[in-house]
Amino acid sequence: MSIELAQTLQSATLVAEEDALWGEGTIPLKVMSYLSQELPPMELITSVRALVTREDQVLVIRDPLNHHLLPGGQRQDGETLMQTLRRELLEETGWSLASTRLLGFKHFRYLGPRLETFRTYPDFLQVIYHATPEAFHPEAREQDGYELEAVFRPRTELAPLKLSASDQAFLKAIYEL
Repeated sequence: MSIELAQTLQSATLVAEEDALWGEGTIPLKVMSYLSQELPPMELITSVRALVTREDQVLVIRDPLNHHLLPGGQRQDGETLMQTLRRELLEETGWSLASTRLLGFKHFRYLGPRLETFRTYPDFLQVIYHATPEAFHPEAREQDGYELEAVFRPRTELAPLKLSASDQAFLKAIYEL
């Protein structure tokens, strides 16, 4: 682990820790979610995500496997974090964003051997923002993407969705502020 990442982790607040399997169950990961008002090292940030809320409603994404609260995706070369976030949210949900503020980040650590497709190893990060929607643009949403549905739901109706520990922790942070 780099010195810069270690310093970032010391100044952030750990709110969730969980194991994950990616790549059809072949890539084991440890996922640690942190609240932070400071950006982590840019060279380790591979994607940007947001928890999108409007009043007492939360944007819920349904994909073929489950539901989650953090739409977003991978940074493209030359993009700023905000450009990535706005592009990904529009593609995945059809929503443009009115405002954003840094909420924290997810720290992923590969638990298996390095594959040549990994951009960074053994650690990589996803920056998490809290965002509010501006306008819905249905024509901008990818029709053949991985995300099947993106709808606002009252937060009181989220319990049956079996959200990940990190989704729950970031949601709790928003509504306790």
